[in-house]
Amino acid sequence: MIGFIDWTEGNLSLYVFEKKGNQYKLVDTQSVPLEGELNQASLTPFIQANIKQIYLSVPVNLFSLRELSFPFSDRTKIKDTISYELEGILLGDISDYSIDCIIKESSESGSQVLAVCMEKTKLRDIIDIFSSVGLEPASITSIDLRFSSKNIEMLFDESPALGEEIRAEAAREELVNPLINLRQEELAYKGDINRIKRSLRFTGTLVLVLLLILGFDLTLNLISLKKENTLLAKKLTQPITRYFLRTQNSLMP
Repeated sequence: MIGFIDWTEGNLSLYVFEKKGNQYKLVDTQSVPLEGELNQASLTPFIQANIKQIYLSVPVNLFSLRELSFPFSDRTKIKDTISYELEGILLGDISDYSIDCIIKESSESGSQVLAVCMEKTKLRDIIDIFSSVGLEPASITSIDLRFSSKNIEMLFDESPALGEEIRAEAAREELVNPLINLRQEELAYKGDINRIKRSLRFTGTLVLVLLLILGFDLTLNLISLKKENTLLAKKLTQPITRYFLRTQNSLMP
């Protein structure tokens, strides 16, 4: 099962999806009110043993958003150069931010881009809170940006709140085609890597135990064979010894 936590001002929702191939089917929804700051107690209703991976949408007011223009449209090139374009625009050092972007418009002459930035200290605090209750998010995005990235002024309008079904569908779309992910560089999700490491360590331990068992079994077999050889040698030498003794006795005067 895949869990998608939708964190909005005043509410937390968990959408649980079942993945079959490349399809995600919504199988459960749970919502709780959020009063004040997010904390561990806020997340305890969402702790479920059958959820293998968590994705997170955070409130858009946690971001610093900047509209930029580029004379090219290649996404890789934009991501490689966007930090230079943001120098002097964001408060503080650019290296203090985790940055992703949304291409709003694109043509042969260039592209219009929405830079989505969050301070790494704030992002790390969020990750730590969720991780502390076993809900470390593999990806951090924002459902609200999916609806308003083309016109960010909509984010500040007094528009009616989106219904739960609409937000759940947006969460499903995020799983299929992520809009952004602020877990990058040193804050990138390492859960899959750690899981593989644990699996390799477990496999290595099993192999070591198997080798020890095989070695012990081989040692027992060698001891048993040695005893059998000793007994066989005694059985072979006993008739010869008796014959030699009888011969000596017969020759004595």
